[in-house]
Amino acid sequence: METKIFGSRKGGGDSSVWEELSEVTIASNPADLRRLAAFLTKCADDIEEHGTSFGHTHLRDEPNLQPWTGEAADVIVTRAESLTSQ
Repeated sequence: METKIFGSRKGGGDSSVWEELSEVTIASNPADLRRLAAFLTKCADDIEEHGTSFGHTHLRDEPNLQPWTGEAADVIVTRAESLTSQ
C-alpha cells in the first residue's frame, strides 16, 4: 500500500507545514463515515479519470456537506506522488 497520511495540527499556525503520521483515528458517527467513504470513492474515480492533472480536493467543499462548520476537521486528498517528496 502506497498511501501516506499527512496532517497539520489544529490551531498550530501554518497549515502548509505537513507532518507524516503513522496512524489516524477518526472519531465520528455512521452518517459522517458514510459521507467520508463516498468522498474517498469519488476521489479515487477522479484520480483515475484525471491522472497527473488531478491536484487535490477538500472534503469541506463537497456540496452535500454544506454548510461546513469551522470545528469539523477537513480531509484533503491528493495523488500519492504529490506529497511523498516532503
